[in-house]
Amino acid sequence: MKIMIVEDETFVREGIVSILQSSLTIPFRLNSCADAREAMSVSEFSHPDLVITDIEMPDTDGLELIRQMKAANYCDSFIILSGHDNFDYARNALRYGVSDYLLKPVDKEELINAIRKIYESRYLNKEMDGSARPFREIPFLAWDMSLESMPASLRRIIGYMSKNYMNDISQKTISEALFFHPSYISSLINKYTGHNFGYLLDYIRIRRGAELLLGEPDMSISEVSVLVGYNNERRLYAAFQKYLNMTPGDFRKLYQE
Repeated sequence: MKIMIVEDETFVREGIVSILQSSLTIPFRLNSCADAREAMSVSEFSHPDLVITDIEMPDTDGLELIRQMKAANYCDSFIILSGHDNFDYARNALRYGVSDYLLKPVDKEELINAIRKIYESRYLNKEMDGSARPFREIPFLAWDMSLESMPASLRRIIGYMSKNYMNDISQKTISEALFFHPSYISSLINKYTGHNFGYLLDYIRIRRGAELLLGEPDMSISEVSVLVGYNNERRLYAAFQKYLNMTPGDFRKLYQE
């Protein structure tokens, strides 16, 4: 997900960047701009998926920036930040289709939740249209990993994996984080999914990789591999060949068409 931050106050802008880099667990790329003019210039080439903008900036305010971006088809998802709980601002923000209106100082959890909600609506909760076909047609991707029927301990394990798949995680790191013995983790996964730890981690990474390949057409395969936790492109190729019987490039070409 390509995220742009537009904020004229340097310490606020850097603070938001720090929050996202330390707490946001979805795959993302980040640009930050000091004003609307810079944001429009960068967006012409980057076309961000989400713009987080201050509403009060010199020269061009956040609402005017949103109007210009929508008119140019640069972006269609926005979160507004404001130092004032102003009803008129909030009403106009809704008129422009803004997803969230957050007050400064920015609450970390509110911001992260707002971004995750947009990400999930964009990538994870799509209707079964043409771009979602592979998640229904390919048995590996169509696997129903329903958590409701699983014990709470396994839900915690899978939740941790789903938030940290982009890192170098193992049964040992999960054991240290959740205080479960590695053999207990292994037996739980095998009993309730019928697969081992490596298969489950590959599933989470490949599923996220497939979403990025189709949802981010200008993102390189090398970038996708890093964002989903494979530290080089060869490992992503090997995983796609093993489980989907095709390369990441073939997958993108086939299902984008």
